[in-house]
Amino acid sequence: WSTRQKSRFGSCTPDRGAIRLSARLRKVPGYVIDAVLIHELAHLSHADHGPLFWELAQRAPKLERADGFLEAMALHCDGTAA
Repeated sequence: WSTRQKSRFGSCTPDRGAIRLSARLRKVPGYVIDAVLIHELAHLSHADHGPLFWELAQRAPKLERADGFLEAMALHCDGTAA
């Protein structure tokens, strides 16, 4: 958990295999954390946001619901959509 991530929900450093999640996610539903983790795990194979990345990242269960949750959370937290 990272307390320094204010504008992102997660990040990945593929060369080190390090994944960090924003501490803001600590109390969100599990399916939201799963979606963010799967997104970041996909970066371990594909650092960009190209088609191969999305093929992996879109496998998250309840992805559309999680995306809506994160969008609403971003609007509530900082007034802008993420």
